[in-house]
Amino acid sequence: MLGDAIRAYLGMKTHIVGVKLIEDEREALHRPGEPMRYCQMVREAAMGKEFTALAEDMACPNSELTLGLRQPKYVDVEPRIKKQVRHVHVFPGLNRDFDVALFVVNPSQVMTIAILLGGMTAEFAGELAVCGETTAQVFNEQKPNVSFLCHGARMFGGFRDNELTVGVPAAKVRDMEELVEMMIKTGGSLCGCLVTDVPREIIRNFKEINFEKGADYFFGEIAGRQVRIYLNKDASGRFKLMTVYVPMKAAPDDVRVSPPFLMKQRGSWLDVYALIDPDKVGINLYMQGEKIARTLESLIRTCIEERRPDANAG
Repeated sequence: MLGDAIRAYLGMKTHIVGVKLIEDEREALHRPGEPMRYCQMVREAAMGKEFTALAEDMACPNSELTLGLRQPKYVDVEPRIKKQVRHVHVFPGLNRDFDVALFVVNPSQVMTIAILLGGMTAEFAGELAVCGETTAQVFNEQKPNVSFLCHGARMFGGFRDNELTVGVPAAKVRDMEELVEMMIKTGGSLCGCLVTDVPREIIRNFKEINFEKGADYFFGEIAGRQVRIYLNKDASGRFKLMTVYVPMKAAPDDVRVSPPFLMKQRGSWLDVYALIDPDKVGINLYMQGEKIARTLESLIRTCIEERRPDANAG
């Protein structure tokens, strides 16, 4: 199903919510038993429920206006959908036609979504959050947006303190899915720590050990494993720290790591990574390419142990 790869990559415990704005008079199934707030429908859809709401099903008059179910008579409301909408379909997953996908996520997941989208601007005012900022505005502009929600969403909608919403138009979701699927196949990861201004000496040293330079990392092979290296600058502009990242197609129980390495599951992949101070392990990034390779090989062989199944067992 569309969105499954994104959900797994983000580590979401809730469903991505699909929203379809319906203009015709087709039958409205799954109407709530009593009027509900739109933000509450979205939060409950993220937990697996489905709703189709007409104007009279909305407990909050703001969502009637912002979602186009009713047109304002006296005061304009923005953002709002200008066309006449008959009813709004809110459902878990993206297995049917939808206009906007809503992600109920934490700040770390918002960061990853922004990277997947190639960047994202955020426009929010603490009101008309789910209905306006991440549904109507996203539908109108066909651009993703993030909302830090509003009092109504947190008090009545059931949103937790650490949750935000991100609205993404349908076309962008498909682009995200293609990128995530490509990353899953190659065991890749995403990082915003650009290293496009790396000195020539450092690039030369990595080339000496057969590492290539990507947009934001170096990649190659050490100790029989695919390795990516991200560099981080200190306040003076010197590359002070390096993140060594080793993607592994393995389950957490099959791998044992020791400091400085940590590990985190990502779908069917296991991210093994370490933040290293080159000076403390005797590496000079500006010279001695072979020394970099030898030191990293020693660390990887010593600190990462993969327990392979016994081929003769059973």
